[in-house]
Amino acid sequence: MLPSSPNDGRVELDRALHIKTAPQPFAWQNGSQLLLLDVEATQWLVAELIFDADGCIYTEVRRAAYDSQREAIGALLSRALMYGDDALIDTVEQLNGYMTAHYQVSLI
Repeated sequence: MLPSSPNDGRVELDRALHIKTAPQPFAWQNGSQLLLLDVEATQWLVAELIFDADGCIYTEVRRAAYDSQREAIGALLSRALMYGDDALIDTVEQLNGYMTAHYQVSLI
């Protein structure tokens, strides 16, 4: 029997498409910048926070959700690049280890 509406079958399909999650999100600090990469259901989440030493708190600068792992990684690395080449290289190395260990994806 066919679903009575186009969304009836899709709801079950969406539930089956959850991405395997790592035990903890990727977190990497470049100076005062903290970058996070995590998975929620079918989306990859990227967040950038800045540490305020005077107030001793992190403030969220931006957060975005991506359907594609590749887009999320590109967004995260573009944020790291703002802190220079060394920050980008350090982030790539750490992210490569994380992605290889938890998602069997090698970046380098």
